[in-house]
Amino acid sequence: MVQLNFKTFKELVNNSEKIKCNTCIERPLRFDFKPIRYFFFDYRTWKKMQKQRYCKTSGRRNIDALPAKLLSEFIDFYDEYSDGTQLVAPINHSGVLEAFLNVSDIKFELKHYIEYRCPVCGLTHKIIKIPIKAMFKDSEVFVHEAYFANLLYEALWKNYPIQFCNSFEGKTQIDISESKVLKREVKVKDIDQKSRFPLNSYDYVVDLSKIGKNRLLVFDLTTGLWKKSGFHEIGRTTEEYIEAWKELLFNVPIRISNVYAVWYIVINSTEEKFFDETAPNGVRNLDSLVDVITSNDRDSRLIVKSETDVNHWNSESHKLVVVPVFNSTPLKGEARWELKRLKSREYNKILIWTVVNRLLA
Repeated sequence: MVQLNFKTFKELVNNSEKIKCNTCIERPLRFDFKPIRYFFFDYRTWKKMQKQRYCKTSGRRNIDALPAKLLSEFIDFYDEYSDGTQLVAPINHSGVLEAFLNVSDIKFELKHYIEYRCPVCGLTHKIIKIPIKAMFKDSEVFVHEAYFANLLYEALWKNYPIQFCNSFEGKTQIDISESKVLKREVKVKDIDQKSRFPLNSYDYVVDLSKIGKNRLLVFDLTTGLWKKSGFHEIGRTTEEYIEAWKELLFNVPIRISNVYAVWYIVINSTEEKFFDETAPNGVRNLDSLVDVITSNDRDSRLIVKSETDVNHWNSESHKLVVVPVFNSTPLKGEARWELKRLKSREYNKILIWTVVNRLLA
């Protein structure tokens, strides 16, 4: 084994040879590097580099590349940047801040709030400082996670107006950390102390015991499944995703009688295209993935794709409810419409609204 220091790395880059082949099968690969030094470029240098970035997959801004030649040129002039602090990037220029966050330890987080005019006391009750790990408010992740909180909030008011009003204890505004019924990013250890994944979190939890009903609803939201990426994401293998899903979405609800899990999946892609060669265990669709997670226990889970499916939910047996939304075709874009309707609060047009109300009843 050759020790990889800067000198040998420079030699490898400069002496690299282009691979010659007649056929090539492209497969996506993910590499997670731990940087040992960061470089800040002046705007002109960075703009020059930005022009040479390219992305083979349309719409995936964070999965791109620089030509290998540019890397070798940079290595050759490495001494000019050996300090790493002599050139400072102006973050008011487009693309610079985004690129810096991609390699930094900064966890970008936006705050969201929800409010509703109480039909009991007539006052507007507001929950503030709901953390959403996203950089842009128009991103799919932000819309999905932020506006799902609005949906849960409205459903609670419609189903338990008096009890929910009382849970505010006379206040009209509280932080999400103070909320007793609707909670954000609850760690598994706070629900099941015996869990193998104590530090993993559910996106939202609704604790109905605080308003008189012995039921705990846990919600896991995703717009990427095993293909999740972002400034705050930690690299995981598909096997690690499977094990975490098994524990959080199935094992915990099975072990604790009053816990029910809802997996709300909105993928802006066709199911056929999304389940490619990177899929865990070689599964080719969502139903097969759920079979893997639940060890083929189809009596304990329910996949909801229509209003009829919702009516089949049985609190005695179904501990996991899966609500998947994919595009039937790229043009129809059902997933895109799902997020638009979620944001505009057209709840009567999305299945998750019916599911939530059924589980709250």
